[in-house]
Amino acid sequence: MLLVGAIATCVAVVVAFQAVGVYTARTSITLTPPAGWAVAGNTFTDSAASLVGFAKLVEESLPGAQTGQLFAVADTPLYGSGIRDGAVVYVPNYGGQWSPNFNRPTLIIDVVAPTSAQVEERVLALTDEIVTRMDELQDAQGVVADQRIAWYASPASPEVSYVGPDRARALGGIALLGGGLTVVVALVLDLILRRRP
Repeated sequence: MLLVGAIATCVAVVVAFQAVGVYTARTSITLTPPAGWAVAGNTFTDSAASLVGFAKLVEESLPGAQTGQLFAVADTPLYGSGIRDGAVVYVPNYGGQWSPNFNRPTLIIDVVAPTSAQVEERVLALTDEIVTRMDELQDAQGVVADQRIAWYASPASPEVSYVGPDRARALGGIALLGGGLTVVVALVLDLILRRRP
């Protein structure tokens, strides 16, 4: 039994060493009020509600993109769910289960992929898709130049980072778990065998 446990632990160690990380990037596309709103309207009026509504409209009309917040907490990274190759675009919800709160006119782009180049390419492609959709929606309503909603990206260009496994922690956990289970199973089997007549 000890030999079986040792072999299983060694297999788990080999699997842990083969684990690879992913590249990821998050970009925020923030919508800003048109220049004409400050001239023609009340500058003390909060324009966030209108802009959030437009941001949700853009999110829901993006063709071919995974949209909608996937997790209860808006800042949860996509790679944290185990996704290793994918992207999502969403307006962050800072409310709870029973009371959603979309209070920021922002679209979050979250991308994970096996290579840095793929991440950067997807972030830029989704940014272009969002901007194109904003233009299409405003063109359809005949919005004039000084009344058009603008935007800015933060960061201005994708900042790709690598997220890899912590091998030391993984090996320590495997050693403790494998060794502990092996000893417990061996003791239980020994006890059962001793009780047999």
